[in-house]
Amino acid sequence: PMMLRRSFTSLARLCKDQFGYKGQADSYAKFRPKYPVDLLLAIDGFLGKPDRGFAVDIATGSGQLAVPLVRKLGFSRVLALDRSAQQLKHADRSCPDHITYTQHDAYPLPAELHATADLVTIGQALHWMDVPRFLQEVHGVLKPGGVLAVAGYGMCGVGEQHAQLMLEHYYYDVLGSHLKPGDEGCWWDVDRSVLDGGHATQQFCPPFDAATEQRLWFTETRSLSMDAFFGYMRSASAYNALREQQADRPDPLVALETNFRRLLGSSVVCHFPFFLVLLRKQQT
Repeated sequence: PMMLRRSFTSLARLCKDQFGYKGQADSYAKFRPKYPVDLLLAIDGFLGKPDRGFAVDIATGSGQLAVPLVRKLGFSRVLALDRSAQQLKHADRSCPDHITYTQHDAYPLPAELHATADLVTIGQALHWMDVPRFLQEVHGVLKPGGVLAVAGYGMCGVGEQHAQLMLEHYYYDVLGSHLKPGDEGCWWDVDRSVLDGGHATQQFCPPFDAATEQRLWFTETRSLSMDAFFGYMRSASAYNALREQQADRPDPLVALETNFRRLLGSSVVCHFPFFLVLLRKQQT
């Protein structure tokens, strides 16, 4: 029965809009962390060529990676795809001459994209994918020598010890982040250990060139207002799933926020672990 439940959970996650909960896409756009400059510079260095013509950002969300591809990496054209209409409704439209937002699944990708992209990016979304199928699709879209950049971040930590213990209780005991999707008490549709580990066990080669693969971590410490921190916490799919199913019960983030404000005041120091996997398609 447990394996059957997990199979249904996997099928459901591939079919639904994971950001269709009321207000979630708005919170995602406002409060999700921006990618650090060092991570963007690592992509820039790995590309290694001045030609920055065309990039495809898959599962773009509200454009957290698409926008810096233009502003920081100098791409003239970015096709930003997402299956979620709600995410795209809240996308950053500050680069209209360079970024085209389109509602589209990660696979199959449009045939006309075959061998056109210098760079394909995916930020905080590979864990939602059928990874082997996704890699084959991306491999086909890239030009020879083109680059795939897989970015994301695990669960943040906070600087104060007692607050960190309360955060861990919420993350593991309330959301069930140590459990597998489909297990009783797990509110995630994805295995959080995969994301928190930066896809450490995921094999990308083949189809990509194993000789050039790079895996990097970046830790950024940021001071957030308490409103911003709990806006970020409320953007999580597991929290929204829990609230949808337990609307008649107390909101667990209300108690956590009350305790954080009592302990820390109006702001919180957060440590965000960002990961980056860089892969290159062979030249021939």
